[in-house]
Amino acid sequence: MPEYKTKRFFQIGFLRIIPGLTIFLFCNAQNILSQERKSFEFEGLERHFLVEVPEKMYGESGYPIVVALHGFTQSARRISNYSGFMEMASEEGFIAVFPQGIQASWNFGINLNEVDDVAFLSSMLDSLEKWYPVDSERIYFCGFSNGAFMSFEMACHMSHRIAAIASVGGSMGRSQILDCEPEYPVGIMMVHGNDDRVILFEGQSWVKPVEEVTDHWVLQNGCNMMRDTIETFSNDQGEISIKRMTNSPCADQTEVELWKVYGGGHTWPGSRAHSGSGRTNRDIDASEKIWQFFTQHKRANFQPEAK
Repeated sequence: MPEYKTKRFFQIGFLRIIPGLTIFLFCNAQNILSQERKSFEFEGLERHFLVEVPEKMYGESGYPIVVALHGFTQSARRISNYSGFMEMASEEGFIAVFPQGIQASWNFGINLNEVDDVAFLSSMLDSLEKWYPVDSERIYFCGFSNGAFMSFEMACHMSHRIAAIASVGGSMGRSQILDCEPEYPVGIMMVHGNDDRVILFEGQSWVKPVEEVTDHWVLQNGCNMMRDTIETFSNDQGEISIKRMTNSPCADQTEVELWKVYGGGHTWPGSRAHSGSGRTNRDIDASEKIWQFFTQHKRANFQPEAK
């Protein structure tokens, strides 16, 4: 191809790309700019978190809060990207919060770091309730991998504030579960791939098997001991790829649900971006299912604090 034609070819191609690239960059810049970066000093450390506060409010009682905790070595920004909770917050009317762990980790009792993350996250909730009109009956935690373990830790020790939690690709440590005696029932949703090679579905040396973790919460929440499959999802070949199982009824109108993802890896099903390792199931959007689960739960024991 002559030199002038080669230049013309690339000029035309570049001009065709610019509009789409501009829109892509603008939309992502808008998403980043719409998040507020908050921080405060806690135990001598500057702690940071991203907050998305939509104009629309879920209900007249104030904004529900969904706190999403990243996995080990990940970041607040990363889970905000692959979970899609930021966009969902604007659509559904809840506050989405993405805290950053110290050394990109959460301390749920096995000392990945030396900070008291239960106290930090509780203090963060205090700040959010001062800054925004929050529905304190609807505070939820969810997390991926290490963040899922931390969400369980919050359910164990902060059941007086948390209505429900969801775990994706996580479980509970064997020592962690021994120290878990929540004061009140908490809604529990577990989403886990049976081909997860990082946090094994069947458990490992320091991790409880997924089904034993749901059994623990069935006892804690006073649920029906019989686990029923209430919904299935199929892949393009018509094969069952996900089973949704539940133990209900439970005390205080809570639920314990297990979403078993057949062939699923250490990933967030339906994720918008890379979340972990192994196969990502696309037959459900885990974030949508988590929010649907959360909307069914309010703190039955809620007592407004005296001002």
